Amino acid sequence: MNGLRTTRRAIYTARAGATALFVGLLGCGTPTPPGPQPQTVGSADPAWITIRPALPSPNLDRLAYDARTRTLTLYDLTGNDRWEVQLPGETVGHPVAGQHRLPDVDPAQVYVYYSRPGVRPSVPVTVKQILDSGGVHVSMR
Repeated sequence: MNGLRTTRRAIYTARAGATALFVGLLGCGTPTPPGPQPQTVGSADPAWITIRPALPSPNLDRLAYDARTRTLTLYDLTGNDRWEVQLPGETVGHPVAGQHRLPDVDPAQVYVYYSRPGVRPSVPVTVKQILDSGGVHVSMR
C-alpha cells in the first residue's frame, strides 16, 4: 500500500512539473513588436469598462478650433461628462476646460473626446476633423 502512495505522489509531481515546464516554454503571450506602438484612446481602462460600448463621437458642428490662436472651443457637457484631449506621443488623454489652447502640433494627431465615469470614452475626433467641418461654436447657456 505504501508503494502505491509513493507512485501516485510521483505521478502528480511529474504532472505538475511537466505543466510548469510547458507554461514556461509557451510563455504568457506574444512579444511586443519593435517600433512605436499605435495609440489608443482609453487604453488604461479596466477590463470591465472595455467590454462596454463606446459613447458616440462629439458633435463636430458644435466644436470649433481657431488655428491662428490654436484655441479649441468645446460645448458644455451634461452630468459628470468631461472633455479630454490626447496629444501626439501620449497614450491617454487629459481633462480640459471649455476653451483649451493647444501646443503647436499637427491637428491630425490631436484627439478630442469626452468621457463619463464607468463608461468607455466617446469615439474620438481629431482637431483636423473639427477644422474641416467648419463648425461654429454655439453656447448652451
